[in-house]
Amino acid sequence: MIIAEKKNYSYQHDYQPKIKVKKGRKIKVRLLLSVFVVFVLGLSVLFRYVYIVESKYQLENMKRELSRIDKENQLLKVKLAELKSLDRIEKIAKSKLGMIEPGVNNFVFIRVPEYSVTSEQGRNTGDIDKGLNKPEDKSNSSGILSALIKIKTLFD
Repeated sequence: MIIAEKKNYSYQHDYQPKIKVKKGRKIKVRLLLSVFVVFVLGLSVLFRYVYIVESKYQLENMKRELSRIDKENQLLKVKLAELKSLDRIEKIAKSKLGMIEPGVNNFVFIRVPEYSVTSEQGRNTGDIDKGLNKPEDKSNSSGILSALIKIKTLFD
């Protein structure tokens, strides 16, 4: 008997199953969508940092402007103090306005009523103590007013 040679047949095929088009499309769409989402998130973070940097620049500009205004304010306060100086006012009064310092004969005395306007107002409002609104007796009056009246009588 003749024995036939056994041949080894290989049943391996070069056949590869086709990847379904729908699955491949879904994967591509998901990949594109995730890339788009990452891109949008990256842009939002970038714009946020741009906004922060711009705000810092504005803050620095405002600080510089505030510093400048403070310096200007200090200069204006110094200038105001110079303009309010009594020596300067006296100098202008004497040179430009022709004013002179009063002498002994340049005082003018006026008569003051025996009671003040405030006591007259108190009389109209009906104070409880009517004695407060009465004019004082000349013999009991003291103070600057009486001294001025006495000095005026000396010059009359």
